[in-house]
Amino acid sequence: MLRSLVGSEMCIRDRVSTQSTGKMMSLVMYLVRHGETDYNKKGKVQGHMAVPLNATGMRQARELGELLKQKFDAGRKHVAAVVASSVLRGKQTGEEIFEAFQPGSGEVDEANTDSPVKFVVDKRFAELHYGDLVDCLLADVGDTVKELKEVKWHQGGEQCDLDAKFPGEGGESFRQITARMTDAVRQMHREYVVAGRAEADSEQKVDEGTGRDVHVIVTTHSQCIEAMLVHLGAFTYRDALTRAKNKNCTMSQVTFDGSAFSVASVFQDLNPKCDKLDGVVTG
Repeated sequence: MLRSLVGSEMCIRDRVSTQSTGKMMSLVMYLVRHGETDYNKKGKVQGHMAVPLNATGMRQARELGELLKQKFDAGRKHVAAVVASSVLRGKQTGEEIFEAFQPGSGEVDEANTDSPVKFVVDKRFAELHYGDLVDCLLADVGDTVKELKEVKWHQGGEQCDLDAKFPGEGGESFRQITARMTDAVRQMHREYVVAGRAEADSEQKVDEGTGRDVHVIVTTHSQCIEAMLVHLGAFTYRDALTRAKNKNCTMSQVTFDGSAFSVASVFQDLNPKCDKLDGVVTG
């Protein structure tokens, strides 16, 4: 098991794949947790509920978009798409970030004007479904959540059962949430990387340096990001210190080359001056 090191690069092969693609272009994803909601402040389970961003959450998303635009412009990296969860708060966050990359929003850099940034809504990045626990206070259901995540979903543990679900209609398992997200990542790799490489090769646009990777911003949810990072071995559900850094509008960078995943950063805060609630360790 890889040690939990926030911000350190680590690499793991997707458990269903066996070979690397070598110098093939990679998909670089920036997994962004949505901005703050009133449910976050109250400590309530949201799941798939259509809870909007509050004023703080909108500001967090807007400022993160501006910072990301500056970051990519400085590195002369083109963002191919902003992919947003279909759940309201994730979609709103994506819209605010997408707006920052539109012409007329600040200084324009050639790296992000060669082709327009796409905005896509993908339900596979919707939040983990908590079943009957949706709309409950985390303080009231924390024992149930802890039992499932820290015991049943603790890979390698004696009671490990990755098919164990949250109780009630719609409740998801660890295997279900990681499977749907992995499926979305593979599709993005095919659409943005494989198809893009074929087009670039035909037009002789690819060079050996900056043109290799495709960058996509994904606005999703705390438990989606946690599940993916746990699946990749970045940390475990028992790592409270790391999980507490999973705050609104933090970002984790994950790369997929068509076969292997690598984690470059975990819960990076690009805007530390903006007040944020701590990540919920029991949620």
